[in-house]
Formats: sequence, structure tokens, C-alpha cells
Amino acid sequence: MPYINLYAPTGPSPLEDGMNPTVATDPTSQPSPAVPPFLELYELTTGAWLTQAISTAARLGVADAIASGASTTAEIAQEVGAHASTLHRLMRALSDHGVFAQGPGDRFALTPMGESLRSDGSHSLRRWAIWTGARFYRDAWSDLEQAVRTGEPSFARVHGTDLFGYLGAHPDDAAVFDGAMQDIAGNFLAGILSVYDFSSYSTVVDVGGGTGALLSAILRAAPSARGVLLDTPPVLTAAEPVLRAAGIADRCQTALETSSTKCHPEPTSTSSVTSSTTGTTTTRCASCRPVGPPCARTPSCW
Repeated sequence: MPYINLYAPTGPSPLEDGMNPTVATDPTSQPSPAVPPFLELYELTTGAWLTQAISTAARLGVADAIASGASTTAEIAQEVGAHASTLHRLMRALSDHGVFAQGPGDRFALTPMGESLRSDGSHSLRRWAIWTGARFYRDAWSDLEQAVRTGEPSFARVHGTDLFGYLGAHPDDAAVFDGAMQDIAGNFLAGILSVYDFSSYSTVVDVGGGTGALLSAILRAAPSARGVLLDTPPVLTAAEPVLRAAGIADRCQTALETSSTKCHPEPTSTSSVTSSTTGTTTTRCASCRPVGPPCARTPSCW
């Protein structure tokens, strides 16, 4: 691939013009020169800029605006509520990385990669892209050095609570996280259906299964199976329309995830459950709550 110089030889400082890439070599006209190792390292260290640029375009809804007919920077900026000249620089940078295609007359179009930033794309990753640039997510990464030094989770150090405690208190950020997980489940995790047959199992339990995108796909592929979706209360509320839309709500039980569930001290019987992620069957105490996290007495319980 061509070496992409993130800064022009002369002009504004990096802080002023950090997203003004120019292609120094045209791969169609001559072979790409070898990139010195220090420049390869430099490119890696600027990866966060590209992530943030993609996330910003996703949050603004640039791909949706182009899909609806906007093509010039001015048209797109008006559609998404952005500053036109700054948006132009953002889209020019992303065009150099294949997210958009820049044409004559200050016009931009979607590339196959850019199609995945559409809300209605068949393989949409828009919500995932928004998540990767979210401030609460990035702030935790900024504390990685301390996590490596101390072994303590950076998210809790930065935010004063773990991820799910934070999400419970910040519903807007929780919606970003849930959407990102749905994008991942829909685009990647459901691929296990092509290599694993769930039809021999009567019950499939998805622990921490989010809004049920993966479990819905599994139950559609295994019409005689029933499902249990285990997650936190806000997530399960959001899961209800997903399960109904998939047509499997009558075969899927939702259950609250709680750290206070405990096993009966002397379990009298057991029942089997199957993990939707590994396909393995384990045993839990029948005297536990219908659904619960692992108990101290029976390690394999859920």
C-alpha cells in the first residue's frame, strides 16, 4: 500500500492540521518505496486519530447523509449540522483511507467500506464506530499505563466504578455500548452458526447476551430449542423488541443477572445448560434460582 504522509512538507503545525493527509506515492504509476521502520511506528502511533475521525463521521451520520442524496461538503454539512470546511478536512482524510471517495467539484461518495457506516447497512458498524470514539471509552484507555503498573482495571480507576456500574448510571452511554455490541453480534458472532449446529440442544443460555441478537439467530436456526437471555435489567428491557422482531419471543425467557444469587447449601438435583458461545453443556443446581451466576458450591453452575 502507498505510504501516506499525514503532514504536508510545509504548512500548518500537526496540531492545527493533523487530519490533512496527502498521498506521496501513486501505487498505480510506480512501485511503493520501502517504508522505514520508524515511519511504520509513526503510523501506528497515529492510529487513534483515524479511529476518532471514523467515530466522528459515524456519530454525525455522514454516511446516512450521502446515502440520502447529499454529495458536496456544503450539502452534507447542512444535513448533519457540521462546520463545512472542517467537515471537508475530515472527509478528505477518511477518503485517503478508503472510507469515502472524493470526486471533482467537492463531491464525496460512499465506498464499500463507507457503506458500513450507514445506519441501515447490511453490515453496519456505525454504532461500533461511535463506541470506539466515545469519551468515556477513550478515557479508560488513557489510564492503561497505570493498569499495567498496578494490575488494577483502568476503567474503575478513571470512572470510580466498573463498566457496568457506570453504564447503569449513564443511560446515554449505555445505549452507545448496547448498540456497539449489537453490531458485533450481528456481523461476527452469528457466523458461528455456519460452523456449529445448535439443533441438538433443548435449551441455549446466553450469559451477558445483550439485547439477544446472537440468541435470536441461534433460536431461528434451532426451531425446537428454547432460549434464556441473561443480562442486566436495562439491557433486557431493550431486548424485548429485538426478540419479538426475530419471532422467537415465545421461546425465549429473559432473566436478570445478579451477583447476589446463591446456591442452596445442599442441592438435591441438577439440570443441564448449554453455552451459546462455546457449545459446551454444563450442570447447575436445580435448587438455585431459575437463572443465576456461578455459585460457590457448584463451579459449573451457569
